[in-house]
Amino acid sequence: MIKNIVFDIGGVLAEEVNGRALTYLTAAEQEQLSDLVYFKSPGFIEVILGNDSSANYSAKMIERYPNLEKEISFLFDPKNLPITYPIKKQTLDLLYKLHDNYKIYFLSDMIDMSYDYLKGILQDFDGGAYSFQEHLKKPNPAFFETLLNRYHLDPTETIFFDDREKNVVAAQNLNMKAVIFTDVDSVLNALKG
Repeated sequence: MIKNIVFDIGGVLAEEVNGRALTYLTAAEQEQLSDLVYFKSPGFIEVILGNDSSANYSAKMIERYPNLEKEISFLFDPKNLPITYPIKKQTLDLLYKLHDNYKIYFLSDMIDMSYDYLKGILQDFDGGAYSFQEHLKKPNPAFFETLLNRYHLDPTETIFFDDREKNVVAAQNLNMKAVIFTDVDSVLNALKG
């Protein structure tokens, strides 16, 4: 019987918009900017792992790409997170509803500034593990085990939702039920089955 639900955040609770938030840029410019502030950049991976801060990384990227100073500054300004990392209201409403019957946790590859932005919401639930704090990221099994061990979760009583298949497979390899998140119906359907 499922007692615990673990959610990813980016792509599940929040949209991953990044460079696409800057609609005045061409598609190529949006892609270049997203590459700098997403998983394709080794420097950004260090921010995700908590080995660098978002503020320090953005300063380095502005120095390296002065032609993108305005755009990089926009993406790394915490005031702009409602635009660049908007919360999915439907998912958030579902989480609050599910919390009546399940323990709700988060396992997310997250940077410091995104955590600060979402902290008020995250504290309404039962706990989580975040890459920048743990210096681990998905699909590393140790990251999943950190969450399971910290909260004494039985993997066979836990279901994990993520928008990336490799992370779902990693959870399944640890005997968790795991489902690819596409929308709130994917959660409701998985909990029925």
